[in-house]
Amino acid sequence: MMANPIDPITFEVLRNTFEHVCRRMTVILQKSSFSPILSENLDFSNAIYDPTLRLVGQTANCPVHLAAMHFSVQAVARKFGIETLRPGDVVILNDPYDGGTHINDVTLTMPVFYENELIGFAVSRGHWMDLGGGGPGGQGFGTHVAGEGLRLPPLKLYRDYKVDQDLLEILLRNTRTPHYVKGDLQAHMGALLAAEDELRATARKYGRATLIQGMGDMIGYTERIVRAEIEKIPDGVYEGADYADSDGITDQKVWVRVKLTVSGSNLHVDFAGSDLQVAGAINSPFANTTAAVYTALQFFLAPDAPPNAGMFAPISLSLPDDCWLNARWPAPVVGCTTVTSGKVQSAIWQAVAKAIPSLAIAPTCADANWFVAAVRGPGNRIDVFSDIPAGGWGGTPFNDGLNVTLDPLGNCTNMPAEAAELLYPVRVEAFDLRQDSGGCRREPWRVGRKVQVPVP
Repeated sequence: MMANPIDPITFEVLRNTFEHVCRRMTVILQKSSFSPILSENLDFSNAIYDPTLRLVGQTANCPVHLAAMHFSVQAVARKFGIETLRPGDVVILNDPYDGGTHINDVTLTMPVFYENELIGFAVSRGHWMDLGGGGPGGQGFGTHVAGEGLRLPPLKLYRDYKVDQDLLEILLRNTRTPHYVKGDLQAHMGALLAAEDELRATARKYGRATLIQGMGDMIGYTERIVRAEIEKIPDGVYEGADYADSDGITDQKVWVRVKLTVSGSNLHVDFAGSDLQVAGAINSPFANTTAAVYTALQFFLAPDAPPNAGMFAPISLSLPDDCWLNARWPAPVVGCTTVTSGKVQSAIWQAVAKAIPSLAIAPTCADANWFVAAVRGPGNRIDVFSDIPAGGWGGTPFNDGLNVTLDPLGNCTNMPAEAAELLYPVRVEAFDLRQDSGGCRREPWRVGRKVQVPVP
């Protein structure tokens, strides 16, 4: 932060501007995307970063995307160097081991310049329906990441706002749904251009120096809020654990073990003791695991603070090199966002419950039950149909959990039956709740006493 912070009114205007930029990106992406997983399921995220690659603003899209995207931006900087980037450059990547999560989550990063000076980065990430692999949507569930589709290191897909036709051709020839990929790419580009337009307008109004200072002040503001909340937690070590039922290859449980160490305004997360990398497709890349940690903790620390890099600064992380939560090539990873993120979150919530019992919450449905299928329509056209069914959330010491909603790491929606039948050659026969699928109904805890009502 600079010695003379900007005045409170300008600070508040800039705070809302950063949120507005990302909301505008989101509206454009949703309204102009071709694939239903973006337009209907909302499986995407948008954010802006400052010139030093720190998150400045985001929308409430997929939390597990948003907390992972800065690893993608850092991968772009490592590959090309910030100083080599020019207006109109757009870098694409999805490599799980180099800033990505699973292969379907494609990230596009564009530097934003004003009067030939860098003022930030616009970033848009979306789940692309299919990028090849052994099964539709990368759902081969084999033992090698190559079976999950086309793995892209950071590549310049656009230069001077013009797409690289050779790279585009590679993308279109490595998907079952080229009719979606090209349109979705254009939708992402529209979102990036909107962010560029808004950031340039802000720099023009307030000046580049004020804009950059406002970004730094905003990050510092959030960090102070988060640190103040951590300081309210008693210093100590708190442990939690959860497991995936299987990696899809064997029937062995796969364990997440976590230890939270609170010291003053700092919080350290250690996954020592978690299971080794597994053969099946639930291994989690570093970016995905870290994102699950950030989002799980943010529910308790400062959910109302401006979401930016200040959330991350007080939190450090240790991951064993050979752990299933720190995937190494060629480990398959397609289930990392839907299965593993939820297990990481659950383990952390159990540890937090020991530190702050009044805020305890039981785990959610965790695995989003994501399913994918290839369907053949009129004219022999192949489509990939995907949906993210909802489930229950855990209860608290004071209330029952929610009956049915999306897992918090996704923040997406399920596919409406009407949309599915309109867009795909499928017919939905039923869409209803399974009575008592989460166990017997019980009255919530009431001021220290528990009342059980018999199930009719």
